[in-house]
Amino acid sequence: MYMIQRKRTCPPHIGKAADLMRLLGDPTRLEIFVRLSRVRPGLYVYEVAEALGISHSAASHQLATLEAYGAVVGEREGQHVRYFLADVPRARRALRVVRAALS
Repeated sequence: MYMIQRKRTCPPHIGKAADLMRLLGDPTRLEIFVRLSRVRPGLYVYEVAEALGISHSAASHQLATLEAYGAVVGEREGQHVRYFLADVPRARRALRVVRAALS
């Protein structure tokens, strides 16, 4: 699970919320997360890179960060990996937060 280093101890629910805010506080990761929420059956790394105008390695790095948190899942298909939103409570909560912020 993706955990960001904290400077002080805080209640677990506050720490989890802070981790989510840090994760989605990066504009590139936020845009990837939103795009993945709107596309079925997900996107390949090169599609993310092209859509955002970033390098393949930058897209791969941001997707790996989202995957480490548990917000997205990658499935290998030959030489490529297709990423989609994870169907877990953590990802659904994150998506609700994002949709509320964007409305």
